[in-house]
Amino acid sequence: MPKVEASGAIRKSLESLGLGSTDYDIRKVRSDDEVLVYQLAEVIRYENVNEVGLKKIQAMVYDRASKTARCETDLYRHDLMQAFELYKEQITASEVRKFVSDTILAAHGVLAHPTGGVYFVPVQSHRMLEGLEHVIDSLHNDSFVFSLGVVDHAKSKKNMLRVFLDEITSEMEALEEDVADVTNPERKGVRESTLKRRVQEFKRVRAKAQTYADLLHFRQEDLLKKVGELEGKVKRALDS
Repeated sequence: MPKVEASGAIRKSLESLGLGSTDYDIRKVRSDDEVLVYQLAEVIRYENVNEVGLKKIQAMVYDRASKTARCETDLYRHDLMQAFELYKEQITASEVRKFVSDTILAAHGVLAHPTGGVYFVPVQSHRMLEGLEHVIDSLHNDSFVFSLGVVDHAKSKKNMLRVFLDEITSEMEALEEDVADVTNPERKGVRESTLKRRVQEFKRVRAKAQTYADLLHFRQEDLLKKVGELEGKVKRALDS
């Protein structure tokens, strides 16, 4: 099921005060493994100066371990906490989109439209799509998912192959940059769990490549060679 993101619930709580967007600023000021902090500030405009200043009014802190929120001061505390209790239970359209995207990508789907919302999904994943449609329908929040078959002819396969190659190229470029970062000898404190997650990511890319090699009959040798090289760097970092 889609999960309500704490950041969305906190931002909507601050926005619910109705103080206006022109003279007030809401922004995330901290996000780590322990807490998420959003700040509400008044925008200070100086005469004859293009720059503006921010005067902090309130901040909401979300504790990730206990999944609770608190306000730093008493100002608007009651209204903000009431709003948070409401919004933390509401699934937004952006959270639905993230859930749908994550689910489809996990099934080796590829983005078919640059603005999102349209995916090519391998025929092997049709049961997953049926389950996804059922989950989204059960939310009753005007979100929907539906699937359309793709005619099996040369032009369709050519379009799908182009989309797949564009996406896998971008994924590999991002992986290459990421591996260079986490295996950099000058970078200290990289956790073993971080490196192990990268190894799992290589397994996902291999499975995705195999799926589309079978479906679209493209040669995957160069791609798998590159994956093996990057995986080797990570495994050497794990063993060091």
